[in-house]
Formats: sequence, structure tokens, C-alpha cells
Amino acid sequence: MGLCIPIGDDGIFSYPLFRYIYFKEGKKLRTLKQLVEKEGRVWVYLDNRKVGKAFLRQAREEGFRCCDGSSLRWMSWFYVMALYSDMTVWTASLFNWTLSFAGDVKGTPVRVDYEKYMAGEEDYLCHQSHFKGPQWRNEYEF
Repeated sequence: MGLCIPIGDDGIFSYPLFRYIYFKEGKKLRTLKQLVEKEGRVWVYLDNRKVGKAFLRQAREEGFRCCDGSSLRWMSWFYVMALYSDMTVWTASLFNWTLSFAGDVKGTPVRVDYEKYMAGEEDYLCHQSHFKGPQWRNEYEF
């Protein structure tokens, strides 16, 4: 996986696998395995293509597979991915993701912001959907 490479005088280091995420000196790199072992089933929010590709690369390196047992090498990222304790990765439904924020929905997996989790932030849970439907403007009164 590589070593941390210093990038400045302020004690901030860059991990080559996640070139756009910086880790403070002394913090251990979190793994997806740790997350799944702790929570069992996890939905992971991926903000953009760069984050999505880093997530799939990390999952592949940690031994995760597609739901059919094939390699993640050919899997495309999606904004919400699901991790399971059997070390599989699936794409999650945006509809279900968005509805899970509507209230206390039983059986909802833990929702994690991957970028925050990998940056070592204490509060890495998603508290909002990040997705909104079209903002219809009512031009007419009926």
C-alpha cells in the first residue's frame, strides 16, 4: 500500500492511495474491514468519481468482492455502495438511501461518508442524504 509521504511543515501527510485525502501524523489508517466488523452492514456515500475510484481500489486491496464473487476490478463506482460482512460490495439504491433519512427506518444500515471516515474524523456518519429531487417551482396556482 505504500508509506505516508510528508507534504508540508505542518505535520500533514499524504497517503498515496488517497492522494486527495490527508491524514494527520500519528493517526492510524482506517480500513473498510474494521468498519464492516464493527457494524456488519454499511452503506457508504461516495461524493465524486475520484472518491469512488479510491473506495473501490481500497475495497479490492482489502479482499472485498462483487456479490457474484468476481473481482471489483471491473465494477463501476456509484454514489452509494453497500458493504457486507461476507466481504461483498453491492451498489445501493438511491431511492432507499434517500428514504432512510425520512425517519427512524428499522433495519437501515449504518450510513458512512467515506471521505470523512478515511480522513479520520470522529463523526463520519451521514446525517443527511446529499441527494435532492428536482426542485419544482409552481408557476401556477390551481
